[in-house]
Amino acid sequence: MRDLECRTRLPNFVLWKEDRMNMAHGVETRPAFLDHRLVEFCAGLPWSLKLHAGEKIHLWRRAMKGRLRGDHLWRRKWPFLSPG
Repeated sequence: MRDLECRTRLPNFVLWKEDRMNMAHGVETRPAFLDHRLVEFCAGLPWSLKLHAGEKIHLWRRAMKGRLRGDHLWRRKWPFLSPG
């Protein structure tokens, strides 16, 4: 499923909308965590590191601890909403 998502929905929907919305308002952005070396590295990690006690982003939180404020590490997801 991850491979299918990376090859279809991500480039054809999510990134396209992000790019169009920002270009329409003259904003230059860089989508986070899309360096192919990082994606390939993470895809090769064992599930025991990716999923810890039901927490899907455990490894990311461990890596970002001390770099981001605690409220950023633990806040709920916020959806990407496009106007209209």
